Parts: sequence; structure tokens; C-alpha cells
Amino acid sequence: MLNFKSYLVFLFTCLYLHSFGQEKHEENTWHHADPVKDKIYGISTERAYELLKNRTPQKIIVAVIDGGVDIHHEDLIDVMWVNKGEIAGNGIDDDNNGFIDDIHGWNFLGNKEYQNIQYEQLELTRLYSQLKDKMEQNNTGINSRDKKVFKTVKNKYRYQLEDLSENKELLDMITFGFFLSDSVIVSTLDKTDYTLEDLKSIKVGNDTPLASAVEVMISFYQHGIDRNMLTEAYDQIKVQAQYHLNPEYNGREIIGDNPEQWDEVYYGNSDVVAQDPSHGTFVAGIIGASRNNNIGINGIADNVEIMAIRAVPDGDERDKDIAKAIIYAVDNGAKVINMSFGKEFSPQRKFVEEAIRYAASKEVIMVHAAGNDAANIDKRANFPVNRTDKNKEISPYWITVGASSRETDQHLVGDFSNYGKKRVDIFAPGSDVYSLKPDDSYEFSSGTSFAAPIVSGIAALLLSYFPELSPAQVKDIILASVTDLRDHEVYRPIDRGGKKAKLKTVKFGKLSKTGGIANAYNAVKMADTLTSK
Repeated sequence: MLNFKSYLVFLFTCLYLHSFGQEKHEENTWHHADPVKDKIYGISTERAYELLKNRTPQKIIVAVIDGGVDIHHEDLIDVMWVNKGEIAGNGIDDDNNGFIDDIHGWNFLGNKEYQNIQYEQLELTRLYSQLKDKMEQNNTGINSRDKKVFKTVKNKYRYQLEDLSENKELLDMITFGFFLSDSVIVSTLDKTDYTLEDLKSIKVGNDTPLASAVEVMISFYQHGIDRNMLTEAYDQIKVQAQYHLNPEYNGREIIGDNPEQWDEVYYGNSDVVAQDPSHGTFVAGIIGASRNNNIGINGIADNVEIMAIRAVPDGDERDKDIAKAIIYAVDNGAKVINMSFGKEFSPQRKFVEEAIRYAASKEVIMVHAAGNDAANIDKRANFPVNRTDKNKEISPYWITVGASSRETDQHLVGDFSNYGKKRVDIFAPGSDVYSLKPDDSYEFSSGTSFAAPIVSGIAALLLSYFPELSPAQVKDIILASVTDLRDHEVYRPIDRGGKKAKLKTVKFGKLSKTGGIANAYNAVKMADTLTSK
């Protein structure tokens, strides 16, 4: 049996490995850093602008298909797209595009009474529920394909339930350890609110329980782990149980449509903020937060308009909503579409394929996050994908992005990032990136969701300053101008489902088509050379 100290250290180790907290870097602009000057694999934003100082840019609309955007944020309010053909709040479709009062974009997760979907099931849960009912109602009429799919879905669904239960047990243990240590500290200091400095000032002497409590609480504090974080972790588990993995939950009742049918063309409302715009606000900030306004951060592109399109709930997005969001973006002038979302199953993938095909016909660049399952997406899809079910490319203007970190050693790749020699085009900074959160605040966060907007920002930058370039040329330049690290030895991310997998090093070039990290300076330099010929 573990002694008191070993037990608490064990709890902290579990907490750290399960990423309920994250290390925060003092440097909040590392993704803009220059690889040569700063010795960090950022995208060299400021050097890029030095090359552009004698050029006049034009406005580029970038659509952010996400869970909502805080359009009033101090660092976004001046760069939000405004539909000039619409009069705000008059309840009339002034520009006759089928969407009433769509001033800054559209919300496909709501109804005309402005009731909005916040939570949704996972697509896995929806499929499990549908196929289970189908099996029970008419087992003799079930084809072999449905049986095979149901077997896969059932096993994955049960694994998710088991994983949820294990996480709950682990969190219970960690919380017990936290408050056990906390009670010792509170008793010693005789106050409930204490600082890191207070902890370090405690003289432990030969009091082993006190020494252990101080050691563990200092570790918690240094990693930003506090009562609020533990509460948030419990909230996440509650959401998974009540919504994501609950076969009985139906968030779609708010809209009242059939999400498997295409007929309902105009649904939703103009509320692009909704209940929780955290994720979309973070993404939008990376792309285009107002530059050089002496507040907040600098986005990558300085002449963008952010079009907010809400189609991604807390849970898995519906294929129909994503398809309609893409079409809306294209029809309303977006030249770049950022898609920081994904899921393992796509029952109505044909809807999305048609929308991608439509965007391609209008030469719109689409940037998609590779996903955060530490998986090889050459073997396991992260939908939407730029491929038909017969593996044919749909759009030549599609870019899939994995996430890199600020580490220059074997930890260069974000340990959560999906990868794939065939399906991932490029990597970009996505670990511990600093950007916007709602209500004029800022934070660090990690994910391929935040690597994708870096590439979207570079695409918008090139389109803005080099309007003579075609979208195909812009994509080619982005991929050809990477910081080439194909021979760099890195740890390959370990699939979370692979419990027996061991950490192994591979050449970075094995994880994407380019074997490189996006570089704005190199891209601008290449674009300048190409357009000067």
C-alpha cells in the first residue's frame, strides 16, 4: 500500500498525464517566432510583414465554421465581417439571400425563436442508437454491411462508456488527494485562500504529512490546477454522460427538422455568439485579431473580415449543418474557410462532399484541423475528408493541418495531434498557443483546432497582398515554403486507444506530406518572387 506522500504524488502524476492541466509559457507570441532568429519553429510573422511593407493589401473574408464567435471582443470587433446588404434587427431578409438579419454570419444550430442547441450526442452515439433500434425491430431484414457497422459501433460505444467511468474514478481519486492536501494546508495557515508564496513559506520540519501536502499542492499550483479546474473536469464528465453518450438525448428537437434530409434549406438564426463561443473566438483571434492596436494579441492576417458561422455544438456536428455552412460561406464571399472540428463517423458524408465540390468550383481554400486523437488518419478518417468513399480527391484547394509545439527536440509534434503521410499536408503551431476567449479575455490552449487557423491566416495573408495569385498557387506556396524538418527525429503521437503502444521516434517527414511546419515569411518571399517574374 502506498504511503501518504507516494499516494499524493501518484495522484498528481495521473492528473498531469491525463492533461486536466497544461503548462503555460510566459511567451505568448511563440507561434509568430522566427525559426532562425528565435530558434523556435514559429511561422515568422513579423519578418513576413517586413517584406510586405511596400504592398497594398485588399480585404479577404475568412469564414470560421465553429461553435460561435464573440463578435464584441475588443480584439475582434473591428475585423468582423458585416453583411452590407442587410439591415440589423429589422426582421427582414434585405439582401434576399434567404437569411434574416445575418449581419455577421449565420447560426445553423438554432430556430427562428432564437433557441439554440448547445449540446449534441457524439455521432457514435447516434449511430449506435439507430442501428440498435434497427437490429431489434427487424433483425431478419438487416444487411451484412449494417451488421458489420453495428458491431464496430457497439464496441466503440461501450469502450467510450468504460473510458468515461474510468475517468470519473480517476478524477474522484485526484479530487480526494487535492482536498486532503488542501485541508492540511488550510489547518496549517489558518486560512482557505492561500498563494504559491504562502505554500513555499511553510516550514515543514519533520512533519512528513505536511511536507507531502506542501509538495503536492505546489505542484498543483504550478500547473494551474485548482478547485475551479477540478469543477470544470467534473462538468465535462457530466456533459459526456448526459449528452455526448446518452442515446435518449435529442438536442435537435429545438430545430424540428430531419438532419438526415436536405430539404430544409433555410433554418437557424443570426445569433452567431450563442451560449459558449469560446472555441470559435480562440480560432478567430489566431487568424485575424486586430494587429498593432496595443491590446491583446496580433492575428496573422491584417486585412481580413471574419465571417462567423455556427454549426459545431458541444458534441458532434451534423453533416447537413456543415454542408450548409460551407455553402453559406461561399455564397457570401468567403475566400478561405477554416474548419476546426472533426469526427470519426459521417453518415451523411454525401451532403458535405457536395458542399466541398461547390466550394472548389468557386476556388475557395478550405483548411481543416487534422484532429486530436494522436491517430494516423491515413488509416482512420477524421471527417470531413477531402475524399469520396472511392478515395478520389474532391477539392484541389483543401489543406489538412497537424499541430506542432514550441519544443525543438523530439517533442516537436503535439502529443495529441493526428498525423498521416497521405492525409495531413502540413504542421503548424498548435500546442500552448495564446489567443482570445470571450468577454475581452485571453488564454493558452492546445489542439489541431488552433494549428488550422494559423494556416488559414497565412492563406488569407497571401490572397490579400498577392491578389494576382490563384488559390491553387496559394496552396502550393504554403506547402512548398515550409520550414523543412523531414529528417528531424520526433516522438510519434500515441493513439489514445492503444494502451500498449510505446513511445517511438520517427522522421518528421513520415507524419505529413511536406514534412514541414508552416512559415509565413518563406511563403511571402516565394509569392513575391513568383509575382515579380
